[in-house]
Amino acid sequence: MAQDRNARGVMSKNNTIQGQPTSRIAIVPSQSQKSLDNVIFSTSPTIMNNEIHMTCAKIIEGMNISDSDIQTQLNITTSVLEPDSNFTSLNCTRFTADRGYKYKPVTKEEQDFPLAFGILIYSSTHQFEQLLRTIYRPHNIYCIHMDSKSSAVLHRAMESISGCFDNVFISSRLEKVVYGSVSMIYAEMNCQKDALKRNTKWKYFIYLTGQEFPLKTNLEIVQILKEFQGQNDIDILSRTPLLRVSYRYTFANGGMHRTDQKKTEPCPIKIIKKGLVHTALSRKFVEFVHTSVVAKRFLEWLNDTYVPDEYFVYSLAYLPEAPGGPGQVNLTHSIRVLSRLVVWKHHNATQCNGQYVRNICIFSWRDLAWLVTQPHLFANKFNVQYDSLVLKCLEEIINYRTFHPKPVNITLYQEYVNTRTWRDYGKPQPWQ
Repeated sequence: MAQDRNARGVMSKNNTIQGQPTSRIAIVPSQSQKSLDNVIFSTSPTIMNNEIHMTCAKIIEGMNISDSDIQTQLNITTSVLEPDSNFTSLNCTRFTADRGYKYKPVTKEEQDFPLAFGILIYSSTHQFEQLLRTIYRPHNIYCIHMDSKSSAVLHRAMESISGCFDNVFISSRLEKVVYGSVSMIYAEMNCQKDALKRNTKWKYFIYLTGQEFPLKTNLEIVQILKEFQGQNDIDILSRTPLLRVSYRYTFANGGMHRTDQKKTEPCPIKIIKKGLVHTALSRKFVEFVHTSVVAKRFLEWLNDTYVPDEYFVYSLAYLPEAPGGPGQVNLTHSIRVLSRLVVWKHHNATQCNGQYVRNICIFSWRDLAWLVTQPHLFANKFNVQYDSLVLKCLEEIINYRTFHPKPVNITLYQEYVNTRTWRDYGKPQPWQ
């Protein structure tokens, strides 16, 4: 059972903080410990004061830092990475207090605009927990979907973490997720269905993977999403490649493979559209996805196609009757998504100082100064084993802004909602 669930700090209407702030903590190496009950916690004065570590601050400001200083910080952040087994038997009172879940400030504006999150995870409880504690608020809800193929230790860790909260839960149905198959859709829809049943008040559903991280605080996300006024934040390409949905695909040898059979049955949707999987969906649209006859038929039609998750909600959102739309707008340009920042190699992007894996940039600490200037809500993707410093710095930045909020440049986001594009992707207007 969760313990001390209701203890938290609340930010008053004049943005003064009530309660004692407890945020991120530094964890000493715990190679010999088998559970968090035995891990020694130490509290950094820098973190207790909700400040940003000097190294992170220097990176953000573009100041020169020696290679040895960076390597020292990388060694420190790497040395405290925890195995999944460290999370399988938690003392919930210590866990939620020491990791900063209890005392994050919450405004009435946030409470009046709750969010639902789905999080797909297949590895690294450490990175998942860092994401969860950064986005956690007691009035939101969080559905965890573990790949059914993931290790038993990871499954036990997720059960242990979710057991410490009323509003964090494991999806009622876990899929064996295969990249490129319809299982990707089912995993997300399972969390959506659970979220609809568990809570009647959330406004938007945001689906994340364990390798994503926020660029905005919860308050900033709420203020931005309110400008959408119930519209979906969804990207739709102006041109739709149809090869992947024109042939039948079958599962073999661990992956999806194209057959020589063309799909001959008529598609229940006249106009197929494609996007890039990263969305913030309005509650009414999620309800439409789960109750619409055409959505059910379209999902069945996509069952033997390749990467159907890149076609499903985007085609549905293009329907004139779809709540939150955008509906059948004239796509003179692709609709860009605000919810996620992704740097693709084949887009000839110059902003990737990390490494590319499957054509997507894995960000490093060298990308930090650029990341904090971007107007998006989340960034994809990060790998704590590759670079743990960029995540440490981002968490400190988000934590600092949580306790020291500044106004969001709402005009920028109003313009985005109207045009669904940025004037200058490389150097956007200041978002704050």
